[in-house]
Amino acid sequence: MRNRYFGWAVLFLIFFIPGFAYAQGGKATFKVGVLYFENIIRPEKVTPAQAGLHTVDPQYDYLERALTDMLTTDLAAFPQAQLLERARIEKLLEEIKFGESGLVDEKTIPKRGLAVEGDFLIYGQLDKKKGKLIVKTKIIDISKGKIHSLKEVSGAEEDVLMIAEGLKSTVADFLGLEQGTGINAFKPEREGSLAVLPFYNNSKTDKLGHLRQGLPAIFINKLIKLGRFTIVERARINSVMQELGLQQSGLIDEKTAVKIGKLLGAKYLLLGMFIENQGIIRIDIRVIETETGRAPILASITSENEDKLFSAIEIFTTGDFLSLR
Repeated sequence: MRNRYFGWAVLFLIFFIPGFAYAQGGKATFKVGVLYFENIIRPEKVTPAQAGLHTVDPQYDYLERALTDMLTTDLAAFPQAQLLERARIEKLLEEIKFGESGLVDEKTIPKRGLAVEGDFLIYGQLDKKKGKLIVKTKIIDISKGKIHSLKEVSGAEEDVLMIAEGLKSTVADFLGLEQGTGINAFKPEREGSLAVLPFYNNSKTDKLGHLRQGLPAIFINKLIKLGRFTIVERARINSVMQELGLQQSGLIDEKTAVKIGKLLGAKYLLLGMFIENQGIIRIDIRVIETETGRAPILASITSENEDKLFSAIEIFTTGDFLSLR
């Protein structure tokens, strides 16, 4: 289980304001960072040796990254939400001393300067009660030094995609975000080089582990036919990832992706994650500029099953994605 950015010793700072919305008339624009959600679900059976420890059930660890990735992508559909890259989030956390201990008081949250870098940080915990998963979400208002508690989102583990949808709605309602049209106004340069990295499996099992290489192959085939980019060869990508020791973990964030892109000489990187839940497959896509580390394109694709994946990607790439029309 990953190291935590925070703990829950911040409860004394929590301010619950029902129905509160920051955006007025949908016109406000916010810089938002999404932190990893934390699994705090206790095992059903705890040994005497574990009784006094903060032991969690590792079978739910996969949801930490899955929920974070899906919420990050979903928020990109709202024009008012400008998403902070991981490197910028880490800088913010360091500035407000929001470390692994989670011991935060109001005096440690600066009143000046941070609003320029970011407005809100979203984080949460995953718990379980009476057989249902419970997602408890908090939003830090950086400039005001306040932490707001949102309404809980719950559901069965078999309905993770529905939980993710509920999480998106809850955050959007709190911030007063309005859904935009189209995927993104960003237009990559023609003839730029693009590398498609292996996709990360956010699913609970490795049943569809073959899609880590299978999905990039589908995208590469489509992009080659469109003739929009110079595609970096997979052998070169594998060689660089092996050199960086990334072949096994598959964990690639924006910062690591930029490093890979520079080693490959690629102008853009296509980064992907997927999750299978009750047969439905959701793919989250990010296109990263290696020069700036920005991820100007975030989008998702949902397929009813594996057999319909190719058709879903076909429709997606011939639409607004990467301005390929």
